[in-house]
Amino acid sequence: MFADLFDHPDVAVAETDDPRETPLPPEEAAAVEGAAEKRRREFAAGRSCARLALGELGLSDAIIPRNPDRTPAWPDGMVGSISHTSGHCAAAVARDRRIVAVGIDVEGRTPLKDGIVRRICSEDERAHLAALGDHPVEVWAKLVFSAKESFFKAYFPREHVGLGFREAEVEIDPAGEGFRLCMCNEDKPALAGRREVTGRFAFGPAHVFTAILVEAR
Repeated sequence: MFADLFDHPDVAVAETDDPRETPLPPEEAAAVEGAAEKRRREFAAGRSCARLALGELGLSDAIIPRNPDRTPAWPDGMVGSISHTSGHCAAAVARDRRIVAVGIDVEGRTPLKDGIVRRICSEDERAHLAALGDHPVEVWAKLVFSAKESFFKAYFPREHVGLGFREAEVEIDPAGEGFRLCMCNEDKPALAGRREVTGRFAFGPAHVFTAILVEAR
């Protein structure tokens, strides 16, 4: 699914609908030592997908430990993103010569509760979602949640600054299966000089997928 969303020659993707716990090298296993089985399984599946994706770019058997800020420590010259939820796990990677940031997110295709929608979406966003049709607002809001998660995964490893859900707004283009995200807080640094990025999305039978790719200027 994510390969279709990127459709870019400089991006490699690996994903699975059957996340399993696989053996990890010691440098990676240390990150989930003592964690619950579910967390270990998800972490291992994510690293397995990341290794497969890096292998497509010529980095076989790469080790991807965890940084102190809990982000993946990608090999030099690489950027990437990992996402997992029940029933799906994926990783997307790229060389940083042409790509400055990558963000992906997969979520279960379940509607958000109204209270959560109001925490994640501004009044303008809720009005935009209500006008889209095709899906209930709560389902579109799940897509907005995922789009913002994809952006945060692209943003934080580069800028090292946290963002709240109301510090970005999303506009969805259902016909083009894309979205536009704008940063709302002028006090926060832009992502590689950009306060606006675009992404793509897809609805699967059980999941929502979003992806953001920021190319070098």
